[in-house]
Amino acid sequence: MRTLMMCVGCFLLLVGLCALPSPTLAQNQENGSSDKPMLGTLFEEDMMFTRKAFSASIRFAGLVDTLRSEGPFTVFVFSNEAAKTLEKAFPKPQSNPEFRSVIAYHVVPGRKVMAADFPNVDELQTLEGTPIEVETKGGSSVVVEGGTGGQRVSKQPETILLHGKNTVEIGSEPTHRDLTTTSNGVIHLIDSVLRVPDD
Repeated sequence: MRTLMMCVGCFLLLVGLCALPSPTLAQNQENGSSDKPMLGTLFEEDMMFTRKAFSASIRFAGLVDTLRSEGPFTVFVFSNEAAKTLEKAFPKPQSNPEFRSVIAYHVVPGRKVMAADFPNVDELQTLEGTPIEVETKGGSSVVVEGGTGGQRVSKQPETILLHGKNTVEIGSEPTHRDLTTTSNGVIHLIDSVLRVPDD
């Protein structure tokens, strides 16, 4: 009988310990942090598998710590194919101020601009210091998006154009517009490198 009581006591103690939140979980809850990584972590750890060239550019430009801050940020991420133009122009991008300016021109600090917000935006002030002019075309259409976070509905313009020295369209596919994979910002996919206008 005594053995049975001891076993029951040990079992209850074990259940009680398992019910306690882990220190990490408790700390995350206390700090209000989410499961999504910060932008800086996303780029530092190459978590965007199809856009590794942009992640490398962020690291070469020394912007990882900036994108680890609270933000929020809006980031325009160019494709690996587009990055080839930078490789030719900047064979040694590390510690190159001009290269850093080009990459910083793809980062908008202090704003989390979703696709549905663009019709109300005329320009975006970039981390580089030069604004990007925004143009939308076509009427708004209701877009249903899926993903790991579940479905959501948003009203988006047919076309979103960014005007710097060149003109770049944000991906026509809805999933290329609100790629919200971070806790401190939003990512939009583009297929060309945005160029800073000449002075």
